[in-house]
Amino acid sequence: MKRHQDQLGKTVRVLAHLLKKGKVDPNKTMELYYICKTEHLIAVDSSDFQENIDAHIFSDGACNIFQRLDQIATEILKNNGNRVSIYILTNGRWNAQGQDDLCGVDRVIKRLLNDVKKGDKESNHVAVQFIRFYQANSPEDDEGRARLEYLDDNLAEEFRRENLGFARGDIVDTTDWDGDVGKMLLGGVFSEIDGREAGTC
Repeated sequence: MKRHQDQLGKTVRVLAHLLKKGKVDPNKTMELYYICKTEHLIAVDSSDFQENIDAHIFSDGACNIFQRLDQIATEILKNNGNRVSIYILTNGRWNAQGQDDLCGVDRVIKRLLNDVKKGDKESNHVAVQFIRFYQANSPEDDEGRARLEYLDDNLAEEFRRENLGFARGDIVDTTDWDGDVGKMLLGGVFSEIDGREAGTC
C-alpha cells in the first residue's frame, strides 16, 4: 500500500469527515487500525487520520491480515452494543498463494455474522466495506480485485449454505477508492446500494 499512501490519506479523511457530519457514531470517535501495526488511533477530527497516515511508514511486504482482523473482531465483539461498520482499505494483495486463498478474511466475517445471528440482531448490525486501491495493468492488483470481488459477491451464498444468511443476504461490499462515495459509505449496510452501479441513484 506504500504506493497509494497519498490517496489513502485523502480517502480516509473524506470518509471520516462524512461519517462525523452524518453523526453516525454515538461516541463521536472513530478508530484507525493498521494490519502491520498493533497500535491504533482513536480520533474525532478527520485531519488527524490523514496526518497519521501521512506519517505512517508503509511497506510492500506481506502482512498477516487474518491475525490482525481477528483481533479487531474480538474488540468489536467485546463491545457490540452498537452497530459497527468496518472499512478495510486494501489492494487485496495479501499473504496468499493465488486469488482463491482468502487468507482467513472470510472466516473473520463469518465470525462477526455468527455473533449477529446468535444475538438475534438486525442483519446490518455489522457491515464490512472493502475500499480497493490499485494500479492499472498490474497482474498482482488484478488478483487482489478478484479476491475482493469473491468476498463481495460469493460470501452471501456461502452464508446461506451454512445457515448464516439473512433475508438481506449480504454484509459485504467492495468499491474502488475513486468510485461512488455513497456506495463506499453504505454499500455494506444496504443491499440496494451494494448492488447499484457507480454513479447511479
